[in-house]
Amino acid sequence: MPEELIEYRKISFNITWWNVSGLRVPNSSILEDENGLKYVIRKKTEENQKVIVKVLKKNDKYSIITVYNTEELKALNIDIDNYNKIEQYDTILLYPNG
Repeated sequence: MPEELIEYRKISFNITWWNVSGLRVPNSSILEDENGLKYVIRKKTEENQKVIVKVLKKNDKYSIITVYNTEELKALNIDIDNYNKIEQYDTILLYPNG
């Protein structure tokens, strides 16, 4: 009987192939400021920090993000000395507006 069932079984799936590297975060964690820059809220023990990030790729649930390099920060008129970078094991807020 399994041979007959195999003939009628259909499996479908999607493969997403991106050639970028960065940190994968939920889309609900990414906010946008008044200048159109994307940022996440990093949870620290003393206070939460706004961390400006660059979104490389995005799908329905997740985005691949990375930090800006020095030249990009200068072009965006962001103070390099006060720029907070996000790293792999940082804790970010999942729903920062909620």
